[in-house]
Amino acid sequence: MSLSAVWIRCLRVLLALTWLYQGLWLKLIVRDPQHLHVVESVGPVAGLAPADFLTLIGAGETLLALGILSGLLHNFVAVFQIALLVSMNSIGILSGGVEKPVGLVVGNLPLLFCMLLHWRRGGAAA
Repeated sequence: MSLSAVWIRCLRVLLALTWLYQGLWLKLIVRDPQHLHVVESVGPVAGLAPADFLTLIGAGETLLALGILSGLLHNFVAVFQIALLVSMNSIGILSGGVEKPVGLVVGNLPLLFCMLLHWRRGGAAA
């Protein structure tokens, strides 16, 4: 089964918008207090203050969105975003920073499905 190039591009745009919202908007522009709380609950990372680490995460998520849109290094970017989502959610839950872990997991299942679809079928269209 193959996806048309239009659907693959739509999938890329949706995934990129998700990362842009999470990274650029929530972490870099509005500095969402809940996201900062999760980072604070993890503790110091590489000697960075939580606000600085939040900025680093936001910048990385923004770059990831650009990578998805570009279609370059498709397999690497697709697998990387899956690993990133799973690891960030796991760390947030295990650190106690996520107030509603079941809601987080259930809410991210459709996103994870889109990421898997993008990985398995999204390399066909540039």
